[in-house]
Amino acid sequence: MDANLIRRVGAASVFVPALAAAVWWGGVPLLVCTASIIGVGVWELFRLYQQKGAHPFLWPGVLMGVGACAWLYGLGLRHVECLFMLCTVGTLIAALIRRREGAPLLDVGATLFGVLYVGLLGSALLLVRNLPLPFAAPLTLTVLAGVWITDTAAYFTGRALGRTRPFARVSPKKSVEGCVAGVFGGIGTVWVGNLSMKALFWPDVLALGLIVGVGGQIGDFAESLLKRDSGVKDSSAIIPGHGGVLDRFDSLLFAFPLVYTYLVFRYGI
Repeated sequence: MDANLIRRVGAASVFVPALAAAVWWGGVPLLVCTASIIGVGVWELFRLYQQKGAHPFLWPGVLMGVGACAWLYGLGLRHVECLFMLCTVGTLIAALIRRREGAPLLDVGATLFGVLYVGLLGSALLLVRNLPLPFAAPLTLTVLAGVWITDTAAYFTGRALGRTRPFARVSPKKSVEGCVAGVFGGIGTVWVGNLSMKALFWPDVLALGLIVGVGGQIGDFAESLLKRDSGVKDSSAIIPGHGGVLDRFDSLLFAFPLVYTYLVFRYGI
């Protein structure tokens, strides 16, 4: 086992149980955990922008990302249009009062994208956990596990069997073989989770498994695209062996919004 893999396992053994406990507990502990992840994630994304010459409004952006998380925790998607308007106005005010020279048009767009990409999509974890479903907590844990098992299955299968690598522009090490294994990992995790929940019919198991397995990997590719354009390997080095928060949670930014959308329409919430 190489040193990087040891660091990855060591870091995961700390933050995975902590996040799982927060998800199961719900409420304020999960809000604090999610808001912390979002705050660091926005900061990391803004660092990527700086590599391209943009200068997003750091503290306003972080505060709006965390504020969006708190808003969605308290109100869900009710009056979300007000949230969008407040973030837009707040960003433009930040542009007006900034003292340094910059490119306001570019910086405003970068800031708002950070709030939407990390703040809004990241808060979908809270939205799923707070759904009025008796199995919301175990399902949220199942999605978390599914995303990470998808990533793990894709990683190890790609290392061992990966031959077809058509994604060189985005992520040169990703292979078709690894992606297929990841999809099966997502479906298998939802199936195993449902053995204890006994809440989902088999079409739901298949649909949610595909959402987790495919959506999670698309989220990973999306973040890889942003990093590659910025010329960096990791969004930061805050998590030993994993890189940054975005490197570890990028898949969740796609999987949970898609899971939430599916559940809302499936159960008429």
